[in-house]
Amino acid sequence: MDTGEVVRRRIGGAETPTTAVVTAIADVRGVETADVTPLHDSVDPDALNGLFESTSRRSRAGTVTFDHDGHRIELSFDDRMTVEVAALE
Repeated sequence: MDTGEVVRRRIGGAETPTTAVVTAIADVRGVETADVTPLHDSVDPDALNGLFESTSRRSRAGTVTFDHDGHRIELSFDDRMTVEVAALE
């Protein structure tokens, strides 16, 4: 794993925030998604997905940051959702 690498990607389509986080961690580590520690060890996956669910009543904006499996995860929503994963030092 390259400790200086940061993966940043847009989340679109039917991809959930939790799926995007696991995929981004796997990309940083150079492993398969099945080799990533389950998110429920650090955060409630249903709650995380719920924070970013679409709604027609109001505009969504915000950022959630947490540490998982040796990585700092940042999910942002401002018009489009973005996930950023960086290895912790």
